[in-house]
Amino acid sequence: MKSALSVLLIASLIGIAALGALSVHAGMQDHDGNCAIALAQGTDCPRQANPLDYASFHIGAFKNFSLATVGALFALLAAVVAGVAVRVNRDLSTLLHPRVAYARYLKDSVVYVPQCGFIHWLALHENSPASLPRAAM
Repeated sequence: MKSALSVLLIASLIGIAALGALSVHAGMQDHDGNCAIALAQGTDCPRQANPLDYASFHIGAFKNFSLATVGALFALLAAVVAGVAVRVNRDLSTLLHPRVAYARYLKDSVVYVPQCGFIHWLALHENSPASLPRAAM
């Protein structure tokens, strides 16, 4: 039920974005200077003086609205791809470094795989004399 509702919601939002520009003339067939497309573009509407200019003007405005929708969909797609890439990278790091992945679930474990050699080297030098002179007291 939740997935069907999600699909319906996404389809309705895409429909509003894609077809919303077609409804800007509902109830404004006389074009008394209140054309919403003309206001959005900052120009005057041709007011049906020349049908070719009228059609060209409104098709150009629809092109601008649909390009904005395509740009938003492209940005959404880029965000989804980036999220998937982060998830895949995290899964790959878990497969490549299983000790680190297992250490995430232990309470007191802080072992990191590349640091194991360094920790071993420090353990060898734990009882070696200090290389810095001590301050006189």
